[in-house]
Amino acid sequence: MKIENKKFDEAIVFATKMHSGQLRKGTDIPYIVHPLEVMGILCSMKADENLMIAGVLHDIVEDTEATLDDIRKSFGEDVTMLVASNSEDKSKTWQERKSHTITELEKADKRVKMLIMADKLSNLRSIARDYKDIGDKLLERFNAPKEKQAWYYGGVQDALYDMQFCKECEGAYWEFVGLYKDVFVKYLYDARNEIIYQLCDDGTAFRMKKGSPAWESLENYIPKAIAEEIVKDENHQFFSASHVFDNTVMLSRWEAEHMEDEWNMNYWGKVNRDGKDGKYKSC
Repeated sequence: MKIENKKFDEAIVFATKMHSGQLRKGTDIPYIVHPLEVMGILCSMKADENLMIAGVLHDIVEDTEATLDDIRKSFGEDVTMLVASNSEDKSKTWQERKSHTITELEKADKRVKMLIMADKLSNLRSIARDYKDIGDKLLERFNAPKEKQAWYYGGVQDALYDMQFCKECEGAYWEFVGLYKDVFVKYLYDARNEIIYQLCDDGTAFRMKKGSPAWESLENYIPKAIAEEIVKDENHQFFSASHVFDNTVMLSRWEAEHMEDEWNMNYWGKVNRDGKDGKYKSC
């Protein structure tokens, strides 16, 4: 792929000028670091030139005085279309904007999905880094509470599901999934009954029992009201939310996934020995 450095230089200079003085929310990091990271993620996915330029410019219309016409004049219709696909209408409520993003993303083409995945992956990298240091206090920076942020990023993840099957994009997709879990998912383990619980801040909860190859909704095992109480506890004290968790201990994501992998390898090994076929599928 031939890259015209002049166009990249122009895009970076333009974005730097338009984002001048802006900082990432709750930090002293210059905002321009984010669009440059988005461009880098797109480069790792072998994106075309226009798509990488759109990565540099993706927040220009949403967060500065520049317009789509400004982008069109300097960078052409293709880049403009890509930037428009990733620009929200700030006159609408947070919920309306995010619902629209998820709905449109589900039916978007591959290039638009690559751009939005790169943008959201960059955001999640930043969130996950700071979450390690200050925990849920981090979410005070944003316009919606943690459960809403979990719902939004979970919806984006679902809309990007097919990206895991693209050789160039699968690495970014699985990094996105991992960071989402690091921030918004807690794992508990009941050693007595050999059950792993996966509790997400978006209000969903699942369990996996050793000997079963799939995650199942917790609502199948406890009343819906209790399941909602578990994830709505403002201090995320899952242990005290229900007697279901009386004998559980907290696991890291790595520990939970390692245990899940072992259980599934043992399960499918047994199934294959019995002369049956099966495929491992995580939730």
